[in-house]
Amino acid sequence: MTVHWLPLVLAAAASLAALPAAAERSATKRGARGRGAAQAERALLPSVFSLRPNLESCAARTCDGFFVREMNRELTRCADGSEATECPVAHLEPTGASSPDGQTLQDLALAPPERRVLLAGRLTPASGKGASGAVLHVTRAWRPAGDGASEGSLFAVRDAGIRCVKAPCPSIRAVLVGEGTELLVTEVDLSRAKASPAEIDEAADDLLADGILVSGAPGPGPTPDVDVLIASRLYLRVVVPTACAGDDAHCRSR
Repeated sequence: MTVHWLPLVLAAAASLAALPAAAERSATKRGARGRGAAQAERALLPSVFSLRPNLESCAARTCDGFFVREMNRELTRCADGSEATECPVAHLEPTGASSPDGQTLQDLALAPPERRVLLAGRLTPASGKGASGAVLHVTRAWRPAGDGASEGSLFAVRDAGIRCVKAPCPSIRAVLVGEGTELLVTEVDLSRAKASPAEIDEAADDLLADGILVSGAPGPGPTPDVDVLIASRLYLRVVVPTACAGDDAHCRSR
């Protein structure tokens, strides 16, 4: 089925950009399929972390440790079971692997603060002879797009597969990361994210595939019973470096 997107709203003076949901769709269905998609999204995205280097462990551009904080949580559960504002991590896994553009996880994590990635994964104690500290096993990564300031909560956003016969159509699913609370919105307003037209186009494509992350909050929509998601910061998927070599299917980016 062809997806008909309303034109992106671009206002030169305010750099206004929106990702509207489809206004002309063929049938509205949610049911078990929609609930299954939401459950799958929550399962695929259990925890998303921000991170900063442990500067005391850094020499030149080589850092042996980081501090991580789980998004949307006041406290983060560390690998040893304790809770803290942020948790120390000795390593990011896979270690030493690189993405097609040659970047390692450490390269992504050592970007300037305003360009630093968010990482999805799980924290575990380090294993193996002589191992110590904690390991963050990374499954997904997102880079910030645009120059907007991150405000509000972090949402995982993607097309909900709902098709409507008329507007407004709440066909975009937004899941509160780490909490699982779900809402359906008619559009994602990216005017405050200050993303470029190219980044907006990439976000529109990703919305129909693996989805995007945005910081923001729900806002009033075109009708009282419909919301939009007002984003202050946009995050786009990046290739997660893998420990594999070659072109085998299991070695491709996750």
